[in-house]
Amino acid sequence: MWIKRTEAVVAEEQRRQRRSRLSWALLPGAFFFLVVLFLRGTAEAARRGEWTVPADELLRRVPIALLAGGIIAVICYRAKPKPPLMICPQCEATKHHDGVPICSCGGRFEMIETMKYVSQPHAARGDIHANEKQAP
Repeated sequence: MWIKRTEAVVAEEQRRQRRSRLSWALLPGAFFFLVVLFLRGTAEAARRGEWTVPADELLRRVPIALLAGGIIAVICYRAKPKPPLMICPQCEATKHHDGVPICSCGGRFEMIETMKYVSQPHAARGDIHANEKQAP
C-alpha cells in the first residue's frame, strides 16, 4: 500500500538527491581536471615526444585545469534528469510525469518522491499462513 510521506521526509530526500547529483558531477570534473593538468594534448605530445607534463609546468596549468574541470562538473550537474516518476496509490500504476494527473482507475497520480510503500500485515491481506506460528 502506498501512503504519503511527511513534508520533512520529502525535503530530506530532495537534499540527499541533490548531494548525490553533486557528487556524481564532481567525479568527471575531477577526472577532467587531472587529465588537463598532467597530460599534454595529442599535437603537443607528438611534437615533443612525451605525453606527461614536467613538474615545473604543473603550476602554470592549474588555472586552466580548474576551469576545464569546473565546466565539465557544471555540465554534468545541470544535465537534464529523466522526467519524474508518478504512481497511482489506488491501482499502483506508474508513469512518467506528462501533465495528466488522473489515472484510468479514477485515482490521482502522485509524484513517487512524495509516497512510500508500506507492506500490509499478513492478517489484513487474508494470508492463510498468518497464524501458523501461534503456540498450541
